[in-house]
Amino acid sequence: MWSVYIFVEGGSGLFHQVEQSGAFDRLVEFLEINDSPNVQFVAACVISTIASSENTLAVVKHRAVPNLLKLLHSTVDTNREKAVEALGEIARGDSPDCRETLLSSGAFEALLPHLSEDAESSMVKIAIRALSKFWSAKPIPSFCQTELACWALFHISHESKDNLGGNNVNGACISHMLVKLLGHRNQSVLYPALQAAIVLTAGDEFRIQRMINDKVLPRLVNLLTNDYEMRIKNDTCWVNWNITISEWQKEVLVDEGCIISLCNLLDSRDQESLKVCLQGLENILKAGEYKKNLGSSGDDNVYAHKIKEAGGVRMMRKLLNGDGDEIHQMAARILEEYVFNKKKIMLSVD
Repeated sequence: MWSVYIFVEGGSGLFHQVEQSGAFDRLVEFLEINDSPNVQFVAACVISTIASSENTLAVVKHRAVPNLLKLLHSTVDTNREKAVEALGEIARGDSPDCRETLLSSGAFEALLPHLSEDAESSMVKIAIRALSKFWSAKPIPSFCQTELACWALFHISHESKDNLGGNNVNGACISHMLVKLLGHRNQSVLYPALQAAIVLTAGDEFRIQRMINDKVLPRLVNLLTNDYEMRIKNDTCWVNWNITISEWQKEVLVDEGCIISLCNLLDSRDQESLKVCLQGLENILKAGEYKKNLGSSGDDNVYAHKIKEAGGVRMMRKLLNGDGDEIHQMAARILEEYVFNKKKIMLSVD
């Protein structure tokens, strides 16, 4: 069978010889030989290689997808992993017919169970990569399918968060896929995606930096500034707040326009949103103090000026009208510490 692999690697011309000889159909049949797992593995390897070439459509045409889906139930880990890899390569292909076949055959849903705490780390990595390829071109999964994927990512993020830090490959794959999903328009998709993002950004600077590298900040600004329901804005604020806790990322957050977005939400009537916004702004102001004390920003807290320019000081003064509640106390503390204390910040108020 490896001789077929050599033919496949030899280019499109040699592959067509294999196809015309009927050898490819035999490869597909080999996927069903459950009592010969080694044969199944080699067949899946060859089919995955073909799917990753310009001959992806041939894999679909010869009905390899149903047998690959059956192989997902193999008792042999390496066979299941190779089946997932092959399905991902088919999803990556240039032909819309390939993705349509996968989506209509239930392949997308069949991959989701492999995102669980019980799965091997190598399987989770391959499954995330395979699923992410479903959004590489149209047609893409429906919003119902995408919502299922987001919840699966949330659960794997929550269950395995302690193992997703540093240079962990699975953490990198999850981060990349989540940032993609945070650009989705449907709020049923955004909610679980944000829930997963909250988990990933909680207290781990490596995970935060990874999501920043994947361009999460423009996604967050978009969610804060456009017309989304309050629970979406609340969770976006939580992700922002998680990022502001990290010393490394505050300046990047400011540069991406998050101060304006947070200040705009200070007129919200939702107490949870106000609380998280104020906490985020306070963390940014603390970073401004740190920069000032280092002498890198002159005598002023540059972030305090940005908050004033964004209308944040004026909005916080309005929050003082509350009757001594938690929001009133938070706003008063920030204004007293960073605005009215002229020894710290020579900043006039409106």
